[in-house]
Amino acid sequence: LLTLVRRAVAAGDEVGKTNKTTLLLTMSYDDLKDRLGAATTLGGLDAGTHLPPETVRRLCCDGSVIPIVLGADGEVMDWGIEKRFFTDAQTKRLWLRDGGCTYPGCGAPPQWTDAHHLVHWADLGPSDLDNGALLCERHHTIVHSRRLAGRVVQGSFGERVEWDLTPGSYDELLARRAAQEPA
Repeated sequence: LLTLVRRAVAAGDEVGKTNKTTLLLTMSYDDLKDRLGAATTLGGLDAGTHLPPETVRRLCCDGSVIPIVLGADGEVMDWGIEKRFFTDAQTKRLWLRDGGCTYPGCGAPPQWTDAHHLVHWADLGPSDLDNGALLCERHHTIVHSRRLAGRVVQGSFGERVEWDLTPGSYDELLARRAAQEPA
């Protein structure tokens, strides 16, 4: 019920469009990538709140997060920009392709889902249709916390998303990708 209310409030007059809170986070890129340390929020009532890297990575998928890259002494080296999201047109195509949450056994409709990067944006995954999958909030959290890998495959009736539900399968995917990259 909470997800339904959150979606309705965020959508306003535009069905399927969500405008989530913008967070300004400070965290070194290495800590984010290596899942170490904690990010710190800036400004507002929750200034100074520490967030674990997995939470930051999940928020990067569907929230409006502007990363602030810090130098070795904590000085601001670069302000990030938010240009990593799927467009409205891409999201609608995912609605058509996926038909709702792609997690096995879930029946959440497209309007209750977020576009998830199969190779995460933080790991240089592009915002392309073949790197996207719809996930409801519950399964989006599970995919990130269990580090699950998904991929788009050609099925009998067109493309579909296939999930490897083995915990850590996403890390194995990254290791295979790294081994294939030229030095």
